[in-house]
Amino acid sequence: MKTFEDLSRVGGRPSLDFVNTEGGHRNGPPEWLESYGDVVGWSASVGLLEADEVSDLLMEASAKPEEANRVFDRAIELREGLFRVLRSVREGREPAAGDLAVLDGELSAALVRLRLAPDGDRFEWRFVGGERALDRMLWPIVRDAADLLSSDVLERIEECDGDNCTWLFVDTSRNHSRRWCKMGDCGNRAKARRYYQRHKQSTRRTP
Repeated sequence: MKTFEDLSRVGGRPSLDFVNTEGGHRNGPPEWLESYGDVVGWSASVGLLEADEVSDLLMEASAKPEEANRVFDRAIELREGLFRVLRSVREGREPAAGDLAVLDGELSAALVRLRLAPDGDRFEWRFVGGERALDRMLWPIVRDAADLLSSDVLERIEECDGDNCTWLFVDTSRNHSRRWCKMGDCGNRAKARRYYQRHKQSTRRTP
């Protein structure tokens, strides 16, 4: 199981950070999720699983490796389907029916576990039961994705302008001008490239 300290969380929503585990480069590595254990580790790193849940799920996965592999395949299918749906929305296209079916299927599996539970003087939504269900880390991801897709925040989702980078994020800037997943990464590379191009052009003009 990997550690995820080096994976930036720039999406602003758990479902977007999940989509971004592909590494931001759809044409090549790195791929952050290569096993069921990696999905568990990432989920713990963003607060979707507690330490005792991680131990229980890894123990369960060890006892049921084929089921764990199937859940891993579902996780990747959910991630890629959600990415394509979000990109379609951004480009003004209707999402593919197959991708929506993947989201609906995972959402149905999650919502049967969702209950209203007391929390002090109010209530909150909680997933209950299924403590050893190998797919439990997918429940909050797909619920967040559904909330995102049905909210006004959807209009503020942007895709990084960096070369080969397709990380998604919620643009919370006042004038809706954010272009990069990280200014210190893709933004700085773009600035350096523009500087190099300007310098090269000015050098050519010199008599």
